[in-house]
Amino acid sequence: MTALDTNILNKTVTNLLFTAPNQVCDQWILKKDKSNHSNNFKSDSPVPPPILLEEYEKIQQGMTNRIMTMAESEMSHRHQWEKNVLIAQKTDVKRASWLGFIIAIASLLAACFCAYINQPLIAILLLIPPTSGVMLAIPRIIKSNLGNNHES
Repeated sequence: MTALDTNILNKTVTNLLFTAPNQVCDQWILKKDKSNHSNNFKSDSPVPPPILLEEYEKIQQGMTNRIMTMAESEMSHRHQWEKNVLIAQKTDVKRASWLGFIIAIASLLAACFCAYINQPLIAILLLIPPTSGVMLAIPRIIKSNLGNNHES
């Protein structure tokens, strides 16, 4: 696409949206940028409305197919990215659970050692974190199990 085609395309789209905004889909919003006097088109949809696709196709044959291919590849990329984020979050939760378990076991072992060397106050203080963690986890475990039983 040459610079001349790009200018024609920009003018056509701008004229189309400014002269007949009611014909353009509601999902597209036209904003006038006050700083540099350019037109910005904003949409939640990755695909332009049909009336704009027709204008793109008039300027260069096959442009609609290129736009659709671009939208499909963007959607595929976004899905893969979201899948990777979910996998990373799941891994973080597992890692945090294992680290909490290791800290609780280490605290229990240290408390046993302190009790063995006749330091009961330190042993009791070392037992507070794992005990409170278990006590806080029990209601959540019961609640999640009750929720799973009602669904089946």
